[in-house]
Amino acid sequence: MLNKRLSHVLMEKNLGNNLHTHYIYHSERGSQIEIKNIIDDIVIDFNPRELVSLGYDDISIRLINEFIGLKDEPNWENIVVRILKALSLILQREIDEARPISTLDISHVESCLTQMPDYDAPHKIKIEDISGGIKVHVLNKKLSPKHNDSFELWRDTEFNFKLLFSKNLFVWEYLNVHDPFRGRGIGTSYVLFIEKMALDLGFSRFSVENPTRRYWIQKISYKIPYNYRIGSGSYQYTLEGYKTINHC
Repeated sequence: MLNKRLSHVLMEKNLGNNLHTHYIYHSERGSQIEIKNIIDDIVIDFNPRELVSLGYDDISIRLINEFIGLKDEPNWENIVVRILKALSLILQREIDEARPISTLDISHVESCLTQMPDYDAPHKIKIEDISGGIKVHVLNKKLSPKHNDSFELWRDTEFNFKLLFSKNLFVWEYLNVHDPFRGRGIGTSYVLFIEKMALDLGFSRFSVENPTRRYWIQKISYKIPYNYRIGSGSYQYTLEGYKTINHC
């Protein structure tokens, strides 16, 4: 369904992730209700120009216009409608389920992270306040031989996530194991530890954006409905993986 040109704007230029991140992770309930109504109206009476109303800043508006400029590509309207319907479903879930949980101070989260796998290896941990929670960066220096104190995509062994206390939502933002160390279960051990830590901190809702479908379904037990999946094969985009874990 997707082709190279559509995938380039949706994925490489991050239009899909930008819209999902802004409206699902960082918008309050009132804004989510408003944007869901706009999305549902667009789906009912489809007009490509109305897509611009989904933009929330100059970058998102520019990318939406660029995507509209590709409307003569095969399956364009079907792809857009499929994405909009999936966003509407995810927004409705957040409207129904997002509730605040108790906020913890950064020092407590840092203390929990000292129990990470292989913590005796040098780690770089950075925790910053963000709207509605905190953002955590964890870098294993031993498994990041090319690390030079700057972030470079798909280079270091790094795990970044958000703890959104305002929504009871844990969000995987980025994770990677440096190529020579892959295939040893290192990444999975970190994922399972960090999610268990989040569960112990009171979180019960977990999300990962644009996940690798097989890994997150089979190894980490996320749910990825088919209507969240756009395309297949060489060109595919997945809006989100999601799961809930009940506290014992």
